Amino acid sequence: MAVREDSVSLHRMMKLEMELEHLPMDVGLRFWSIFTAVHFWGEAPQEKCFDGSALAAQGMVVVTVNFRLGIFGYAAFPELEARDGHAGNYGMYDAYAALEWVQKHIADFGGDPANVTLMGQSAGARMVQLLCLSPKVKGFVHRAVMCSGGGQVRLFGRQRKTQEVYPLWENVRKVSNASGFAQLESMPAPQLYAAFAYCIRQDFGLMQAACCPTADGFLLPLPIEEAVPGRKWLDIPYMIGSTGQDLMAGDLCMAAQNWLCQEEQPCYRYHFSRRLPGDGAGAFHSADLWYWFGSWKNSWRPFTDWDRELSIAMVRYLTAFMAKGSPELKDLPAWPATGLLQNSEMLCLGEKDIRMETVNLAQFPEEGGLQ
Repeated sequence: MAVREDSVSLHRMMKLEMELEHLPMDVGLRFWSIFTAVHFWGEAPQEKCFDGSALAAQGMVVVTVNFRLGIFGYAAFPELEARDGHAGNYGMYDAYAALEWVQKHIADFGGDPANVTLMGQSAGARMVQLLCLSPKVKGFVHRAVMCSGGGQVRLFGRQRKTQEVYPLWENVRKVSNASGFAQLESMPAPQLYAAFAYCIRQDFGLMQAACCPTADGFLLPLPIEEAVPGRKWLDIPYMIGSTGQDLMAGDLCMAAQNWLCQEEQPCYRYHFSRRLPGDGAGAFHSADLWYWFGSWKNSWRPFTDWDRELSIAMVRYLTAFMAKGSPELKDLPAWPATGLLQNSEMLCLGEKDIRMETVNLAQFPEEGGLQ
């Protein structure tokens, strides 16, 4: 069966009994990672933890977005540049198309196109950051949330310019015996991915870079390493954080800190350390999603009264941030912005309480995990 590109879709959720007035928007870019999400194109927003009903109950209009990944999300050939005016980054352009759709149509569902929050987790958080570095999305996004990703970090090596990855994709074409991109696109999946796997073994580092967004000179004018020092990002409030047993937890926490050293806009930093009940996985990568979305009822885990209380608080923090650009609420522990020349404290969402404190990077394990 040939690989298809018709899995791109968009889902929106809202509180049905609310009057259709201008409500804050949450546009979510959510998937596990670049290399595993390719196995479930079109599936990620249907994951149980991404149930947006608790956010909708707080007055948000929630939109979740699917987009292309892997080979057909990032393949780059000169013939595609000739056809489209750019090459690669098709997953990014799917996300950009979703933002355009929101601007044109979300008012019909009660949403406010002038109050859009872009939220992403893991590699989705990285995409949120990259979109916030694009001049094309100015006026489309008004707050941004990055969970377990983003910040100033090189987990996948330096970001390449699109022309730098042409040789690798040309090698995929040659190994697969395709005459051009059209034949590559219609090729049976086993043949295509056999060629892809062979090329990964030849140059894994370059393949990592090639399966990530590249600086194409159009949607992404500059590599992130050049854009960040020049502070070429959207002038909007940001929320960023990670979990206690995250993938490369110490690096993610430091990445957020490094980002804040550059950041002049209000930035709200968090650290989720609640160890989920039911097994020994702890505060693993993506553990916080059950709480941010208030979707814990969809899980098999034996959540406690504290888990429910913590989730309610996190949903309220998040929706307050979406509504007004600040998560501060009078009846919850204070969460002041952390920004340029300010201290390194963050909101700690822990085992028994919520409080601002400095997190010791030495406490993180060398390796985190997925569940």
